Amino acid sequence: MKRKIILSKDEGGTAAAIATVLLVVLVAAMMTIVSFFVFGIVKMPEEPPEVEVVYSHLNDRWSAHVSDVSTEKPIDEFRLAIRGPDGNFVLYDEDRDGIADGLMSMKLDTVISSSGGGPQISPIVFLDVDGDDQVSSGDALIATSNFLPGNSLFIDGTRGFKLVGLSPHGIPLGSDLVIVGTGTTLVASGLQPGDEVDLEIKHGGTVEATRHGYATASGAFVTEIYMDPAWHDGNHKACFTIRPGEVDEWTAEIIFHSKPPEPLTLEEEEAYEELKHPLEAGDVVSLVHIPSNSVVLEFRL
Repeated sequence: MKRKIILSKDEGGTAAAIATVLLVVLVAAMMTIVSFFVFGIVKMPEEPPEVEVVYSHLNDRWSAHVSDVSTEKPIDEFRLAIRGPDGNFVLYDEDRDGIADGLMSMKLDTVISSSGGGPQISPIVFLDVDGDDQVSSGDALIATSNFLPGNSLFIDGTRGFKLVGLSPHGIPLGSDLVIVGTGTTLVASGLQPGDEVDLEIKHGGTVEATRHGYATASGAFVTEIYMDPAWHDGNHKACFTIRPGEVDEWTAEIIFHSKPPEPLTLEEEEAYEELKHPLEAGDVVSLVHIPSNSVVLEFRL
């Protein structure tokens, strides 16, 4: 037997009213969503660019030159990350205290350098060759074997590049003293690329070593001096003359301390090998596009 379901007038009117309300709510919701997109309240995720590089490793220098970019993007939209073969981030000695404590995961705009040589702000730097503040064809990632950040004038090059100053932070005789002259370490000098530099290391009135040279294209004068064990320990003076004989000649005597010879410990030897440059073959370099959270470039050293 077939059954008929008959709605009364009141019931039919109620159902129609409910349907009308639901339709109005649905239309309102759709209009709200459309307005979000139209007025920019909701943003579609950015498309990551495609980045291609030509990688090279010559002697003690790694480089990855950008050969093609599908869409140029601002440098500050990228993060550079470097992991070892074990998958962990590589560490480096960020504050130059002889301990690897800086994580190699950094914004790309914090590691821009005007030159791939001389002191660097990190073990790997980004060269914005055309200066357009974009990741574009011709730019490069550069890593050199000797990481010497330009924020320390005197460094113990034998013991993991520890800082050298006055006692008790002196350098033992028999060690290599690295002197990193830049506009940062010699603030008042106004040191510029190409400037002539004379340097004397004195103990009292005795001149123990001399150096002569020119600041590089990155505006740095870097030299290494072997602290002969036959020298007297105690306070030494580094006597700088920058632009000798010119109108704006600058001179200064800066004191540091030397200590009696000390044999290297096994820990210091390991620190040196690790800190002179933390990157090594097998490390993975990744360039991440932050807005899209996408890896746009990855290669192994």
